[in-house]
Amino acid sequence: MVAPISSSPTSTSPSAPTVATVETRARNLLVASAVVVVIGLLLAGTVSRDSGGVLVLLGWALGIYGLHTFGRLGREHTHSNGDPRAAKDGATPPDADSST
Repeated sequence: MVAPISSSPTSTSPSAPTVATVETRARNLLVASAVVVVIGLLLAGTVSRDSGGVLVLLGWALGIYGLHTFGRLGREHTHSNGDPRAAKDGATPPDADSST
C-alpha cells in the first residue's frame, strides 16, 4: 500500500512524503529515463543492438512511471487571476506584469 502524500512541509511522520519531495523524485525519474534512453540508443547503434534495446525499454518504463507520478500529484494551486503557475505565497508569475 502506498503512503498518503502530505501537503504540509512540516509533517513529522517519516512515512508520509511531502508534495515537494514527490515532485522532485518524479523530475529525477524523468531526467534519469531520458539519460537511459540516450545511452541505450548509443549502445544499440554502436555495440550491441540487444543490450541497447533493453536500456531503451528500461528508459521508457522509467519515463512512464515518472509521468504517472506527476499525474498523481494533481493540479497546482491557481492564483486569483486563474494562472496555475503562480506561487503559493501569492507572488505573481514573471509574465503577469503587463507594465512592460
